[in-house]
Amino acid sequence: MADRIDRYLSDYYSGVIDMQIKLRKIELQTPETIDENIGGGTAQNKENRVLDNH
Repeated sequence: MADRIDRYLSDYYSGVIDMQIKLRKIELQTPETIDENIGGGTAQNKENRVLDNH
């Protein structure tokens, strides 16, 4: 347990924790997924023929 606390303190004073926080903030600000469905989700130029649907 003392080793873990020593590691936390050394990370804190060396600036590792600050760097990890900054990197995490940057990760949260950048979007992960790219929406490929730009412009809507319905089909365009779709013809509706009553006789073809039966």
